[in-house]
Amino acid sequence: GMSVAVISGPSEALVGQIVAFNGSSSLYWKNAILAWDWNMGDGVTMAGPIVEHAYADAGTYVVSLVVTDSAGRKSSRASASIEILRQLLPPVIQFSVSLSHMDVTVEASDSYDPDGTIVSYDWDFGDGGVASGLTATHTYVAPGAYNIALVLTDNDGMTNTTSRDVIIVDSPPTASFTYLTSGTTVTVDATGSGDDYGIVSYSWDWGDGTSGTGPVATHTYASSYSPAQTVASAISTSDYPPPPFPVVGYVYADDGITPVFGCTVTVTNIRTGDSGTTTTEYDYGVYMIDLADQLFFPSGWMEGDFIQVTAESGVFAGSASGPIEPGVGYLWLDVILGPTVSSYTITLTVTDTIGQTRTASESLLIAPLPVASFTYSISDYTVSVDASGSSAQAGIASYTWNWGDGTYGFGESAIHSYTPGTFTIVLTVMDTLNQIGTATAQVAFAPYALAFAYVVSGLTVSVDASPSSGGSIVDYTWYWGDGSTGSGFMASHTYSVAGAYTISLVATYDNGVTYSISKSVQTEGPSERTVDYLWYDMFNVPLGEWYDVRWSVYGGEEP
Repeated sequence: GMSVAVISGPSEALVGQIVAFNGSSSLYWKNAILAWDWNMGDGVTMAGPIVEHAYADAGTYVVSLVVTDSAGRKSSRASASIEILRQLLPPVIQFSVSLSHMDVTVEASDSYDPDGTIVSYDWDFGDGGVASGLTATHTYVAPGAYNIALVLTDNDGMTNTTSRDVIIVDSPPTASFTYLTSGTTVTVDATGSGDDYGIVSYSWDWGDGTSGTGPVATHTYASSYSPAQTVASAISTSDYPPPPFPVVGYVYADDGITPVFGCTVTVTNIRTGDSGTTTTEYDYGVYMIDLADQLFFPSGWMEGDFIQVTAESGVFAGSASGPIEPGVGYLWLDVILGPTVSSYTITLTVTDTIGQTRTASESLLIAPLPVASFTYSISDYTVSVDASGSSAQAGIASYTWNWGDGTYGFGESAIHSYTPGTFTIVLTVMDTLNQIGTATAQVAFAPYALAFAYVVSGLTVSVDASPSSGGSIVDYTWYWGDGSTGSGFMASHTYSVAGAYTISLVATYDNGVTYSISKSVQTEGPSERTVDYLWYDMFNVPLGEWYDVRWSVYGGEEP
């Protein structure tokens, strides 16, 4: 009888999976089986009782086996079917996270499916918020640690998931501000403050018991200004001062009548540094300091020493100084007490979206704006200005004069010379807080009127520049028209020949400006005539000599 081929093996497998087929159970009658010939159904043939094979593609394949016995007889073909299935792989997840304050952006474009396509992206942001899509954004409402999860689903229904932790941080806000004062008004600007997620409120404590709000705010302080007081000091420098006190000082209010008590007065010798301090506690606000018996000046004093009186009374303060003059028994120094500058501390408090706060403070000095005032007087083309009437509660630091002609001057008083024209003088007073006050006045100067009169007397001309007006002339130069010059307010010149001449006056003013004027004059007198003749010097030894001589004559006939 013939051998019978028998196949045992799986009925299904996955693409690429190695499967084994066994033909060792094939039957033979008398002669043993010597060969097993396989056809794997995909074009591949193999030999042996057991074979292994992996299919590259999905599908149904028929595996056949023929065995041959030792007598060389082949069996009939045995076959078996195997279903090769495509392998289903889950998608591969890759995603990135970017943070901007409380905002998060997720993106999964680097994810892929090895055996198909991704059909859905599902995000869970860990705070109850969800989203879908290749990219997504989300805003957290509070800082903290969150777990962001992504679930991918492919076209075969395969899924994959992964997650990543993120930390959302909300730093406290930063508080800062700038300020600008104008008199007793201050404007503050806190727009330079910042926070990760925004500032929701700005609160201001002005330092005077009031408050304000907003990133930019303005506040006006109550003025501390009140009338000034005067310390009228009659300091005795005599060994025998008149009664009632060796040194007498009276501290009065500005009405000159009401005494001021509790005023602290310090008298100092600038040269030696000796000083004494007392308080007006007596009737009528009297204080006593004795220079004569050296009660306060142990080093003594000399004529010419500068004595300084400094007085303080509440918010008022001031000082004055002067020299001890020879033969004068008292040194009079009146101290004007002005209100001192007020100091305030402004505090800013900023609050962010989650209630975190920060503060910033700045101390500032407040005083009313300085008041600029001046008087002026004009002499010719020179103006003298005096700004002693200006005032500043914070004290005046500088006086600047804009003369209106492109030049400037400085100081409480000043002098300036102008050329003809109309000019606006601007005084700028700056106080110790760099605040300014201004005052203006307009001055006008008539044009220079340069003129001169002349008198002709024969060949002599006399000139006089007194008809000139305007400005101050410092130099007069006369050009007589015959090549010669003269100088002076008045001058005269005698010509050698009668005729018409042009006289020019060049005047130089005290401001360096020069002007000129010219006039034509006609001198009177005989015109010049000449006579030519030959003269023989008979005394010229040995031969004598002839001379040709020309004489100038005036009037008459030719000889």
